[in-house]
Amino acid sequence: MTALSRLVAERMAFREMTDRDVAKSSSRSPHGSISHGTVGNYRTGRHPVVPDERVLRVLSWTLDISLAELYRAAGLREPLGEWTPPPEAQWLSREQRDLVGKLIRMLATTAVEEEVVPPPRRDSELLEPAKGGVEHHETDLDTPTDAGQSLPPGPDDPPRLPTGPTQNS
Repeated sequence: MTALSRLVAERMAFREMTDRDVAKSSSRSPHGSISHGTVGNYRTGRHPVVPDERVLRVLSWTLDISLAELYRAAGLREPLGEWTPPPEAQWLSREQRDLVGKLIRMLATTAVEEEVVPPPRRDSELLEPAKGGVEHHETDLDTPTDAGQSLPPGPDDPPRLPTGPTQNS
């Protein structure tokens, strides 16, 4: 589960609401409605890493959770709100306005992606260390490079003593 899903699940439990109850209540939301499947996905942590803003607004209204609290739980900062371009924008052509719109969408997407660093953690991703300390994973460096040959010594390896006959014997 994510912090967002824990918050949604806790509020639903507190209000004694099922996924279907939340979906039904959301039909009266000024932000639109959401399905019980969407509610279940957000409750169990199967939601997108960057949650849908409209869904967060509906959950905020339906479960009486502040939008800022939902954004924090999702690992995002709250949006600054609507933006009005400066008056000089009226002199832009339709093509220039479209280009500015595309640039804003690209910058907004990048900003949201940068906000989600690190992404919200899921309980299932938390790993416990192996018994006895450090967990060892076999790698190619643990095995000989060719049949019967070992890897050359590294700078931190102890010197190797000859094992076979020498030239002086």
